[in-house]
This record gives sequence, structure tokens and C-alpha cells, in this order.
Amino acid sequence: MLRCIFFTPENRRNTLSQLKSFLLLTLFISASLFGDQIFIDKNQNEIRIAIVKSMHDIDLEKSQDILVRSFMDAYEDVPLSELSPEFKSIGDVRRFYENYFKEELEHFKEGHLFWIQAFLNNKIVGWVTFELEPLEADAAYMNLLIVAPEHQRIGIGRYLTFSICSEELFPNIQAINLLIRKVNVEGYNFYYRLGFFEFDYHRDNFVDTSLLTGLRWEKSKNAHED
Repeated sequence: MLRCIFFTPENRRNTLSQLKSFLLLTLFISASLFGDQIFIDKNQNEIRIAIVKSMHDIDLEKSQDILVRSFMDAYEDVPLSELSPEFKSIGDVRRFYENYFKEELEHFKEGHLFWIQAFLNNKIVGWVTFELEPLEADAAYMNLLIVAPEHQRIGIGRYLTFSICSEELFPNIQAINLLIRKVNVEGYNFYYRLGFFEFDYHRDNFVDTSLLTGLRWEKSKNAHED
């Protein structure tokens, strides 16, 4: 038997409301699968990993502030001479990292870098930059990984580290290389927990390479990170 359904104003509103909820859910799933990566931490906060498509996506002031504060905090107890023989004051260190940010921004403008940001409940809390290795297929160099000091140790750094392997970018990446300051013990331990190992790696860098240690992650040795 054919049934006719007549919509009253009330059930029409309910139907539209349900349809709106369905569309919002669909958009959220689409964003998670085909655009931004969405994660929920143990406190039910949303962590969103987003690929920067243009300069307009970057909050320059906040992004630079996160970089400067992150490095200043990490090396707070390290003598200036161990960071660079050119550093004579804390002001020198701050200016160095402000210039570092500007250099990174220029490289991004020129198309040499992939820039990926992390948001916690829609507030930017970190970012990372990568380059593809020119002489090694399916490998990337991680130039900078920055997470605001107050938002570290909740998984954001890990999500950013492996963001280059996302479906949006390069899911076939087999290796990630990086250089880290020898005095950055905490950072070294962080990468070691992710499966990185010491690696004889050299390239031009903003920092004196004699102060750096090469590290490498290989997918084949870290299948649990897939």
C-alpha cells in the first residue's frame, strides 16, 4: 500500500534539523579523512593537523612566538657558548630564532618547504616543516618541529612528526631524516621513543653542523607507526 506522509511545521523542523546534523557529521568525517587530520586526546580535546596551502593560513605573530618560546625554553639551562660562540646574551638567542623563523618563511614562499600546523581546540600550538630528500626516493627531511612549551607531552609532536606520511601528502614515505642539537637531550629522547636512531647525516643548515647530530626514522623498522 502506498502511504502518503504529510509534513506538519513541527516535523518539518525536526527533519531539517536531523538533515543539518547529518551534513555536519559528513563534513567532519570528510575533513578527517581527506583534509585535516583530527585526533582526540585523553582529555577529549581536539587536535587538528592541517597542511598549509598558502601564506594566508599562517598566523605569523603566533607562529614566530611559538618558535622563539619553544627554543628559549628548551635551552634555558644550556650555556650560551654551547649553543653558538656568537651568542653573548639572551637577546642574541632570541634574535637568532626570530631570524630563523623569517628564513623558514622565505623558504616556504619559494616553494621549498611543506608547512604543517597543529591546533588544539582551534588554537595554534605548533608546526613543522619538511623538504623531500633530493637524492633519496620516498624520504623527507624534517627541518623544524615546534610545539609550544605549555602544550608539549600530549602527543602533538608525534602527530606533527609523521604528518608528512599522510594521504594528503606522501603516504609512501619510507624515511624521515633530521638534525638535532647535541645539547638537546630531551629532544633526542623524544625522537628515540618514536623510533629514530643516530645516522651519519650532513646538509647545509642554519645552525653550525658541528653542534648537531643526525637522526633517522625508517618505516620498515617501525611498522607500528603506520
